[in-house]
Order: sequence, then C-alpha cells, then structure tokens
Amino acid sequence: PGVNDAEYFIRAFEAIQLLINEQIAMAGHDISAGGMITSLLEMLFAQPGIGLDLDLSTFEESNLIKLLFSENPGVLVQVNDLDYTLVMLHEKGLRYHLLGKPSFQRRLVLRHQGDTHIFNIDALRDLWFKTSYLLDIEQRGENLATERYRNYKEQALEFNFAKDFPGMLKSYGLSRDHKNKSDVRAAIIREKGVNGDREMAWALYEAGIQVKDVHMTDLIAGRESLDEVNMIVFVGGFSNSDVLGSAKGWAGAFLYNPEAKAALERFYSRPDTLSLGVCNGCQLMVELGLIY
Repeated sequence: PGVNDAEYFIRAFEAIQLLINEQIAMAGHDISAGGMITSLLEMLFAQPGIGLDLDLSTFEESNLIKLLFSENPGVLVQVNDLDYTLVMLHEKGLRYHLLGKPSFQRRLVLRHQGDTHIFNIDALRDLWFKTSYLLDIEQRGENLATERYRNYKEQALEFNFAKDFPGMLKSYGLSRDHKNKSDVRAAIIREKGVNGDREMAWALYEAGIQVKDVHMTDLIAGRESLDEVNMIVFVGGFSNSDVLGSAKGWAGAFLYNPEAKAALERFYSRPDTLSLGVCNGCQLMVELGLIY
C-alpha cells in the first residue's frame, strides 16, 4: 500500500514511539498483509490463555470483509493508560478507533452492525501454522513434521532468572553512555542477503558491549581475524537467498576459504568466547557443526 501523506505517517510513527518510551504500549502489531483480522489473530497466537472482545461499530465501513481484510496501513496497540493515549493522539491529529478489551476466554469476538462473530483462536492457529507444516514435510519428512505440528503450541516460553540477578547494567559496572567501557568486544558477522545486523549491533551496544561490523569479505581477505573479539553474532535474514537447506552457501564461505576458516577455528579454540546465531545465523551454526 502507498503512503499518501508522509507528514501524517511521521506523526503516527512518533506517537507509537512515545507510547513505547512512556511504557504505555503493552502490545502492538502493524496492519499489512492479511489485513486487520490477521494482525489480531497473530497477536493472540503469541499469548496462550487470552482472547479479545471487540466492537467494530465505530468504523464507517459496512462491509465486514473489506474492514477485516483491507491491507491499508494501520497499527493495533494495547495500552495501559487510555486517557493519556487519547489526549496524545488528539493533539497529534491522528485518527483512531477504540476496539475493545482482552478477555480470558480463548476466542476472538467481533461485533459489527448488530452481528456477533466468534472465532476459535487455537483452531485458526493450527490453520495458520499448516503452511509451515506442509513445507516441513518436504524438508524433514512426514514423521518429524507431524510431531512438530502436534506439539508446536505446547512450548510456552518461560523465563527463569537467578534471584540475585538485578537486571541493571550498573550492577556490572556498565552504563548505557559507555563512560566505563566494557572489556567485552563483539563482532556482528554479515553475509550478502542477511539483515538485522544494525539492530543487533545496537542491542549489544545498549548492553554496554563494544561492537564492530565484520563482513565475510573481511574474513576471507584476512582483514579481520576475530582475535580481538570475545563474542560473535551470526545475524538472521536471507543469506544467499535462504532457500530450503539454507545457510549452506554461508557455511561454504567459512569452510572453503582458508583465512575465514582459520579465524573461526582460533575463535572457538579460546576459553573466553561466546557466540550467538539468530534465525539464518543459527542455521549457519548447524551447518558448521557448532550446534547439534
């Protein structure tokens, strides 16, 4: 979809950033491919045990199909301070619609012009995941693909932190302004087609780590040795087009180039190193035999 008013788009973006920075935005999703119904369901898929009860009567559109599946740009946001949000949106001259509230029933309820539509979230999640399941069959065989399809939603995320973990940089003698430089140095390793490298670099920098950018051509040419870094991150994306069996091309750049291979072997032979592979980068680590 096109953006007809760039200034309006900027104001909307700034409003979302303000809600995030003020810790008022609790959850959100852009409206794009698949329309609003897809965005609502994807928000619900990620959080077991909850649903939504929404009233769409504030929209002028009478055709529910057009309303739910329109891919015009928009943002869905859950907030914890409605009064603040409404005042801010009004001051910025932004259009908005109040939709409803979360519920503890595992269903999506949509009310529109006197009609009520109820959707089974978990059944639709199975349908949403089925495309991945069908691709899985081609890649890993029917037995393993079916096992994953049956169990994928039973893997709820749980985070357990040590009782003495304060979660504060200052407890480690670090600060976001980098007044006290960390001894930890990280390299973000890139290959053609990857993405997320800048976001990863910023996240590590925010954690107080010194970060450098390393492209595979730097390793292949011997311009970078990794001898001065403690951490490497293989970022995600679509290296060498990221087809089925992806990351083989990226792995080949390490395995069949002496300088790059030697740099990697020296890095992993040291006791003071840490590595992270994200998405396509994780596939690379599998191809290199670093994880099993």
